[in-house]
Amino acid sequence: MVVQSACIEPTAFITAIWSGEEWKTSWDQILDVIIDYDDGEHQALRLKINWQGEPVDLSVMRFRNSPTQVEFFCPCPPKELNRQVGTWSAETQADGNSILKATRNIVLARKWSEADVAYRYRSERYCEILRERLRLILLSFSIRMQRPC
Repeated sequence: MVVQSACIEPTAFITAIWSGEEWKTSWDQILDVIIDYDDGEHQALRLKINWQGEPVDLSVMRFRNSPTQVEFFCPCPPKELNRQVGTWSAETQADGNSILKATRNIVLARKWSEADVAYRYRSERYCEILRERLRLILLSFSIRMQRPC
Protein backbone atom coordinates (compact mmCIF):
# COMPACT_ATOMS: atom_id res chain seq x y z
CA MET A 1 0.00 0.00 0.00
CA VAL A 2 1.17 3.50 -0.85
CA VAL A 3 -0.17 6.41 1.21
CA GLN A 4 -0.09 10.17 0.62
CA SER A 5 -1.36 12.92 2.92
CA ALA A 6 -3.02 15.76 1.03
CA CYS A 7 -5.40 18.68 1.35
CA ILE A 8 -7.94 17.15 -1.03
CA GLU A 9 -11.61 16.39 -0.51
CA PRO A 10 -11.75 12.55 -0.64
CA THR A 11 -14.71 12.35 -3.03
CA ALA A 12 -13.04 14.85 -5.38
CA PHE A 13 -9.92 12.65 -5.47
CA ILE A 14 -11.94 9.52 -6.27
CA THR A 15 -13.94 11.40 -8.91
CA ALA A 16 -10.64 12.46 -10.49
CA ILE A 17 -9.35 8.88 -10.39
CA TRP A 18 -12.59 7.78 -12.10
CA SER A 19 -12.22 10.42 -14.84
CA GLY A 20 -10.14 9.64 -17.90
CA GLU A 21 -9.54 13.31 -18.67
CA GLU A 22 -8.21 14.01 -15.18
CA TRP A 23 -5.70 11.15 -15.56
CA LYS A 24 -4.34 12.62 -18.78
CA THR A 25 -3.93 15.99 -17.08
CA SER A 26 -2.51 14.76 -13.77
CA TRP A 27 -0.09 12.04 -14.83
CA ASP A 28 2.26 12.42 -17.79
CA GLN A 29 2.82 8.65 -18.16
CA ILE A 30 -0.76 8.18 -19.39
CA LEU A 31 -0.60 8.23 -23.16
CA ASP A 32 -4.31 7.59 -23.79
CA VAL A 33 -7.53 6.77 -21.95
CA ILE A 34 -10.57 5.34 -23.71
CA ILE A 35 -13.66 4.73 -21.59
CA ASP A 36 -15.78 2.04 -23.23
CA TYR A 37 -18.49 1.86 -20.56
CA ASP A 38 -19.37 3.94 -17.50
CA ASP A 39 -22.62 3.88 -15.53
CA GLY A 40 -21.15 5.69 -12.51
CA GLU A 41 -20.57 2.47 -10.56
CA HIS A 42 -18.95 0.22 -13.18
CA GLN A 43 -16.42 1.24 -15.76
CA ALA A 44 -14.53 -0.50 -18.56
CA LEU A 45 -11.59 1.39 -19.96
CA ARG A 46 -8.46 0.98 -21.98
CA LEU A 47 -5.24 2.72 -21.02
CA LYS A 48 -2.04 3.23 -22.91
CA ILE A 49 0.74 3.95 -20.43
CA ASN A 50 4.45 4.49 -20.51
CA TRP A 51 5.99 1.72 -18.38
CA GLN A 52 9.76 2.14 -18.11
CA GLY A 53 10.02 3.73 -21.54
CA GLU A 54 7.75 1.23 -23.30
CA PRO A 55 4.13 1.84 -24.32
CA VAL A 56 1.82 -0.71 -22.67
CA ASP A 57 -1.88 -1.25 -23.41
CA LEU A 58 -4.09 -2.15 -20.45
CA SER A 59 -7.70 -3.19 -20.19
CA VAL A 60 -9.22 -2.22 -16.83
CA MET A 61 -12.55 -2.98 -15.16
CA ARG A 62 -13.35 -0.60 -12.29
CA PHE A 63 -16.00 -0.55 -9.58
CA ARG A 64 -16.88 2.59 -7.62
CA ASN A 65 -17.84 0.90 -4.35
CA SER A 66 -18.42 4.16 -2.51
CA PRO A 67 -17.81 7.89 -3.00
CA THR A 68 -14.31 7.35 -1.56
CA GLN A 69 -13.21 4.01 -3.06
CA VAL A 70 -12.58 2.47 -6.47
CA GLU A 71 -11.56 -1.16 -6.95
CA PHE A 72 -10.23 -2.51 -10.24
CA PHE A 73 -8.80 -5.51 -12.00
CA CYS A 74 -7.09 -6.06 -15.32
CA PRO A 75 -8.72 -8.94 -17.23
CA CYS A 76 -5.59 -9.09 -19.39
CA PRO A 77 -2.76 -7.80 -17.19
CA PRO A 78 0.50 -6.50 -18.64
CA LYS A 79 2.70 -9.26 -20.09
CA GLU A 80 4.96 -9.28 -17.00
CA LEU A 81 2.00 -10.17 -14.77
CA ASN A 82 -0.40 -13.06 -14.30
CA ARG A 83 -2.69 -10.96 -12.11
CA GLN A 84 -3.25 -7.32 -11.16
CA VAL A 85 -6.01 -5.98 -8.91
CA GLY A 86 -6.09 -2.88 -6.78
CA THR A 87 -7.88 -0.13 -4.93
CA TRP A 88 -7.80 3.65 -4.87
CA SER A 89 -9.26 5.18 -1.72
CA ALA A 90 -9.31 8.36 0.33
CA GLU A 91 -10.43 9.30 3.81
CA THR A 92 -10.58 12.52 5.80
CA GLN A 93 -8.41 12.81 8.91
CA ALA A 94 -9.27 14.77 12.07
CA ASP A 95 -6.86 17.58 11.09
CA GLY A 96 -8.73 18.22 7.81
CA ASN A 97 -6.13 16.53 5.62
CA SER A 98 -6.98 13.46 3.61
CA ILE A 99 -5.13 10.20 3.33
CA LEU A 100 -4.95 8.94 -0.26
CA LYS A 101 -4.23 5.24 -0.69
CA ALA A 102 -3.22 3.03 -3.60
CA THR A 103 -3.24 -0.71 -2.96
CA ARG A 104 -2.11 -3.34 -5.45
CA ASN A 105 -2.07 -7.11 -5.50
CA ILE A 106 0.03 -8.51 -8.33
CA VAL A 107 1.40 -11.87 -9.33
CA LEU A 108 4.43 -11.67 -11.57
CA ALA A 109 4.50 -14.12 -14.50
CA ARG A 110 7.13 -16.74 -13.89
CA LYS A 111 9.68 -17.38 -16.61
CA TRP A 112 10.18 -20.92 -17.83
CA SER A 113 12.72 -22.74 -15.61
CA GLU A 114 13.28 -19.61 -13.48
CA ALA A 115 14.94 -20.33 -10.13
CA ASP A 116 12.97 -19.36 -7.00
CA VAL A 117 15.58 -16.81 -5.94
CA ALA A 118 15.55 -15.13 -9.38
CA TYR A 119 11.74 -15.01 -9.36
CA ARG A 120 11.67 -13.47 -5.88
CA TYR A 121 14.25 -10.86 -6.92
CA ARG A 122 12.28 -9.93 -10.07
CA SER A 123 9.06 -9.75 -8.04
CA GLU A 124 10.63 -7.52 -5.39
CA ARG A 125 12.15 -5.25 -8.06
CA TYR A 126 8.82 -4.98 -9.94
CA CYS A 127 7.00 -4.12 -6.70
CA GLU A 128 9.59 -1.44 -5.86
CA ILE A 129 9.10 0.19 -9.26
CA LEU A 130 5.32 -0.06 -8.95
CA ARG A 131 5.31 1.45 -5.43
CA GLU A 132 7.41 4.39 -6.62
CA ARG A 133 5.11 4.91 -9.59
CA LEU A 134 2.04 4.86 -7.31
CA ARG A 135 3.74 7.31 -4.94
CA LEU A 136 4.36 9.70 -7.83
CA ILE A 137 0.78 9.33 -9.09
CA LEU A 138 -0.66 10.16 -5.66
CA LEU A 139 1.74 13.07 -5.31
CA SER A 140 0.83 14.38 -8.77
CA PHE A 141 -2.91 14.27 -8.02
CA SER A 142 -2.40 15.85 -4.57
CA ILE A 143 -0.36 18.76 -6.00
CA ARG A 144 -2.79 19.36 -8.86
CA MET A 145 -5.95 19.16 -6.70
CA GLN A 146 -4.67 20.73 -3.48
CA ARG A 147 -7.04 23.05 -1.61
CA PRO A 148 -6.46 25.13 1.53
CA CYS A 149 -6.69 23.03 4.70
